[in-house]
Amino acid sequence: MCPVSASHHYEIPSRIVWFDNSPVVEVRRISASALDQAFWDDLWADAPITAILRLDDQPEPPGTGPLYGGIFHTYRCGSTLLCRQLSTLPEVYAIAEPKFLSQLVLQPHQAPLLLRARIMKVLVLLAQGLGARGQKIVVKWPGMLADCADILVQALPDVPMLFLHRD
Repeated sequence: MCPVSASHHYEIPSRIVWFDNSPVVEVRRISASALDQAFWDDLWADAPITAILRLDDQPEPPGTGPLYGGIFHTYRCGSTLLCRQLSTLPEVYAIAEPKFLSQLVLQPHQAPLLLRARIMKVLVLLAQGLGARGQKIVVKWPGMLADCADILVQALPDVPMLFLHRD
């Protein structure tokens, strides 16, 4: 992992809540050392909320924004190890099974272009919160989203993704 001052904090998306058909992003402050947790949702135990943002009001980045790649997986296949290895690369942060993306993707009745825009917008918020550590984001999609792989590939056709499994 990237060396960071122990007193450094990040303000990053933690959860998406829906009001009508509009996603709202909860942003929390975590310590730099918390980013070394194996799974994204282990970060939030004592993390204070610092902002609540309407996702559709955020600017959409050009192209794929900070999204560098994706990993679909079966459980117990080495995908967490792959995430940890990728996160040692400069400017790369591999996010392991973030529920906030499940909360976004599993909302019904989103056209692929709207889903794409929303994914890109929340990942821009993540990249901004991580600063230099997260200019290239790799998403290890939550296992439950394997059933949505076709939706994600349709929404993100220009993002390289792999499916990691164990025989």
